[in-house]
Amino acid sequence: MKIFEEIMHSLDRNCNGAIDYTEFITAASSKESLLSEINLRFAFKMFDKDKNGTISRQELKNLFETSEKKEDALWNEIFEEVDINGDGEITYDEFKIAMTRVISNSN
Repeated sequence: MKIFEEIMHSLDRNCNGAIDYTEFITAASSKESLLSEINLRFAFKMFDKDKNGTISRQELKNLFETSEKKEDALWNEIFEEVDINGDGEITYDEFKIAMTRVISNSN
């Protein structure tokens, strides 16, 4: 649990107890460390709250909508981009591809 707390503390720049989208993308600037298999699996598990092996639209919303609601168009856009097979859920492989693309484009 201490490792989780350290990671949360290092990513949670505004100290609100949650990692928002901007903080998550900022953390992505360190491409090599973020793209390690361990870190990708850890991040995926943070999103996959019900531990069913996929990230639902609701799980994504719950993680990033802490104090202000986002437009449904944002979630639709994310899912159109990341949900490669169009089944309405993001698998680990889809997540890994998306994260690799986001991080590669940020450098």
